[in-house]
Amino acid sequence: MLGSQVVYPEEIVRLMPWFVPRREYNAGPVKLLDSTSGGTVASFSVSSIPATYSALQIMLSGRSAEVDTEDPVLLRFNGDTGGNYDHGGNSLINSGAFGGVLPAAAHAATYIPFGILPAALATAGYFGTSVATLPNYSAAIVHMLTGQGVYEVSTAGNSWYVPFSGQWRTANAITQVTLALLSGSNFANLSRCTILGIP
Repeated sequence: MLGSQVVYPEEIVRLMPWFVPRREYNAGPVKLLDSTSGGTVASFSVSSIPATYSALQIMLSGRSAEVDTEDPVLLRFNGDTGGNYDHGGNSLINSGAFGGVLPAAAHAATYIPFGILPAALATAGYFGTSVATLPNYSAAIVHMLTGQGVYEVSTAGNSWYVPFSGQWRTANAITQVTLALLSGSNFANLSRCTILGIP
């Protein structure tokens, strides 16, 4: 009110042109981890994840230092290395045929597959990419995840599309995420992992 007169917001702006109403904006994604290896690293990990987001998005661009042509990536939550994961998945080459490159579906596994990366015997400069979104991560529930990746090991080789899925049987909020390589080797130089908190 100005005096005893009711003044509506648009009238306030007219009477006080210097006044700019405060506007609320939705915040964008927050980087919880954005790490690029300057050499080789054994894993990418973020801990003490706040429970304030609606979802987590996990992104990986990488290559393995393992002496092989390819190397699956594994995903774990809260440091749990026990048999508390179930996973499925397959891989599809550009001819449309399915292959068995991704680890076979398993119950009571010790990880969820998170795509596949080219390794040391692949053509230099070839990297793989995987992305997954994890909704409702802060709830004390059995968490399920689905994602996809793509990689190629040479100009003469096939392009592989790698859908993957899995669940963590332990009904806890997720406060820590780790990506490592199934071979136990290291991520190669310039591998990058970004984990976002989605409002």
